[in-house]
Amino acid sequence: MLTCATLLILHELELLTNSTLPNRDYFRNHFEKDYVLIGQQCGHIENCHVWLFRLINHTLDETFLLKGILNKNQKVIELEKLIEERLIFAHINSVPTEINEYKRSFAEYTQKQSESSRLEYFVDELFENEAKYPLLKFFNLTNIYAANPIEKFRTKLQAMLYSEKIYPITTFLMNRLETYENIQYLYPIVTFTNYLIHKFNHRLKRNDAAVTTIEYYLTDGPDCETTLKLYESFLDAWYALNLKEVRFDCQTAKIEHVQEKEDFANNTMIAVVLLNASKDETSILLPVCLKTIGKLQSEVVNYFHNTLGTDLSGRRRQEHIVPVQSIRSEHLFEINAAETMPMIDTEKLQYRNYQFELYGENSSLITDVRTRVKQEPLEITERKKRIDLMPGMDNGDIVNFLGSLDYVFTYLRDIDMDLNIEMPTTQTFVEKNS
Repeated sequence: MLTCATLLILHELELLTNSTLPNRDYFRNHFEKDYVLIGQQCGHIENCHVWLFRLINHTLDETFLLKGILNKNQKVIELEKLIEERLIFAHINSVPTEINEYKRSFAEYTQKQSESSRLEYFVDELFENEAKYPLLKFFNLTNIYAANPIEKFRTKLQAMLYSEKIYPITTFLMNRLETYENIQYLYPIVTFTNYLIHKFNHRLKRNDAAVTTIEYYLTDGPDCETTLKLYESFLDAWYALNLKEVRFDCQTAKIEHVQEKEDFANNTMIAVVLLNASKDETSILLPVCLKTIGKLQSEVVNYFHNTLGTDLSGRRRQEHIVPVQSIRSEHLFEINAAETMPMIDTEKLQYRNYQFELYGENSSLITDVRTRVKQEPLEITERKKRIDLMPGMDNGDIVNFLGSLDYVFTYLRDIDMDLNIEMPTTQTFVEKNS
């Protein structure tokens, strides 16, 4: 930057008329681009130019008084490296302080020339009676603070030599902080979708879900207040996600907020927020989203332990795995608690079933259970009892029974079993565990 500035000045003074160097516009464009980069390093402070004046003053120090001619590219590179290491990096951490110091020095100089400038510097709070008001500097209105402290910290980290080796975890997290911020929104999304599974499993027809808006269930029914409370937390999280696309294995879905947040419930059908095993684009969005965000936390946990060598065997991580639909808020990513965070299992999701679709939608589930669990037909008298019992059962009791049966089948399919021990029949298992 300083090289371009010097050559630009020489151009302006018309001292490079016979030179073969590029024209002044070339150096002006380079200078402006470099100035933008310097502004980013300073945290986009408006007084960045004051800091540059301060740096130019530092170039008069003996460190930068070098003899020689910059007649080769290598010498220019060496000079720029010297300026970068001994000037830029040496002062990048004290930008606000140095700006105020330089402005004060300039004010002291100009004050001797003009008494009319006293009011201006009083308003800028450059002069204080420290003996009378020792704490005044902590309450200045014009102190320079970073508008975005996270961004300021990131730029300082980037400017630090060997930051990835000195602070590997911090650098890793800061480089992808916007992505990992999405982890915090996983809990309200899981809580709401789990609630809907419990509320609607085997109780809602597919056709009804496709034509009924979310708004209907926020105002209708005895538990609408609970539904509304969980929905509002879900909605805040859903619209706070900065992921544009979520992907898991071969499944990809885009997160697009095509309507305003306050209109989401009125314009969105309840089917969109119900976890089910359908493969259409609308149905896969939530499951793939849960899997993607869960994977982000496992990525952080793995990087932490692999980098610091705190779990070389992986045993510690394997013992601390939480299913994505069983997470609590305390399980989720915190920047200062990576060591205690669990891995999140995203392989198996529990879906809800539409009413009267247990056997059609989950025929593979029943087939899997048949291969693992001992099959015995009911006795004729027991079968007759059940046939006679069903016509007199309340519809709600039948729905609850189907939901419970689905849970039992899923458990029996997924349970780790000892091959040397015979699995009990479904009836024996239910009687023993009910």
